[in-house]
Amino acid sequence: MYRVNEIFRSIQGEGDMHLGSQAVFVRFSGCNMSCAFCDTAHEQHTVMGPDEIANRVLKLDPEGHCIVVFTGGEPLLQLDERLVDRLLEKKDTDDFGNEKRLAVETNGAKVTEDLSPANDLGKMLNEFEEVTVSPKALPCGEVIMREATTFKLLWPSPIPTEDIAKILAQAPHALPILQPRTSKDNYLFKQHCKDAVSQARLWTEQYSKYWRVIPQTHVFMGLR
Repeated sequence: MYRVNEIFRSIQGEGDMHLGSQAVFVRFSGCNMSCAFCDTAHEQHTVMGPDEIANRVLKLDPEGHCIVVFTGGEPLLQLDERLVDRLLEKKDTDDFGNEKRLAVETNGAKVTEDLSPANDLGKMLNEFEEVTVSPKALPCGEVIMREATTFKLLWPSPIPTEDIAKILAQAPHALPILQPRTSKDNYLFKQHCKDAVSQARLWTEQYSKYWRVIPQTHVFMGLR
């Protein structure tokens, strides 16, 4: 059974691969970190089984147009092969489509990896079209980083800049992104964006890897 905070349909407003895509979000309750800047109230939850979750996703997306995004809290504290397999079965039997249309957003920490209930975390993550790692603390988990497709760093960053090279080396295939921290203070948010652009330029030259700057676009549209 899983502690689910909410399941809802919106667009994917973060990252790169599916930015702007229609999405169903499965938000798990609970996290193994307590970030002062966290913008998500995920504590409340309903206990649900894999069939309940899969059926709810299907009800929100009967045509199968959406990517299914597991988020939190920290989804890898609960996500396992049973739920992933159930959703993949729904894709086959209920006309979700033929592609791997699953994504997960994780803090990628080693402690998260150690606490994962999955029998084979690497194999499970390989079923996902997008694995976004947004680190909040070090060290990062080797398996998670190896499977990462997107490396998203908040800016200003909770990770010391001198550790960035080490993280990039752990995720050689991941696309690096700087996400300016959203703020109700418009002046502060614009400053975060300007600083992120400058940092992206610096790191692109320093690490010979192209950094993108992508804010939370769904916030601008008044969406969840």
